[in-house]
Amino acid sequence: MKDFQKVTGIILAGGKSRRLGRDKAWEDVGGKRIIDRVIDTLQSSCEKVLIVGDRPERQDELDLPESIEYQSDDQKGKGSIGGLYTGLKASDTLWSLVVACDMPFISRELIGFMLSFISKNRCDAIVPVINGRYQPTHALYSSTCVPFIEKNISNGNFRMDSYFDEVYLEEISEDVIKGIKGAELSFFNVNTEDDLFTAREQCKLFSAHNG
Repeated sequence: MKDFQKVTGIILAGGKSRRLGRDKAWEDVGGKRIIDRVIDTLQSSCEKVLIVGDRPERQDELDLPESIEYQSDDQKGKGSIGGLYTGLKASDTLWSLVVACDMPFISRELIGFMLSFISKNRCDAIVPVINGRYQPTHALYSSTCVPFIEKNISNGNFRMDSYFDEVYLEEISEDVIKGIKGAELSFFNVNTEDDLFTAREQCKLFSAHNG
């Protein structure tokens, strides 16, 4: 039976990093690997953390702490939605917080706000909206989404939001997000050298402001 109170943190860590040309999860931002920054944030908010990679050997590549569970993607070639499906299937909680491994500034405050919707609303997914676009790799999903995701994968529709019109969706507006500490940076992800430079400069600014 799914646990209605606890939440699993799922990190999608496919490992391709095509635009950067090397494993971005290992890149140092603020003295810590990006994936470790993500893990630390999720561990402070979730009962457990599960990482989904594209192949079994990815677990050793990431050199993960023993406390972190790992699951190899069983929907290879399907993109992020395959990882989402694999993670939700492996989760033993009703709700899972799903994020990407390349987001160094995930906001604990935003996560807490999102989690508050679980008990207040009857919905299948809780998804922020930035610049008019869903943010499906920074969202909460119920296990009730699994059959809808499975159907769309079977139909060859690999968009992360391909089934959103088939489930009860709670959207978190950009105006609301702007009112939460650090929330806007929460969606920043590292894909390129410029992104990596920006992330490191952001850390320097934060340290200077708080030092």
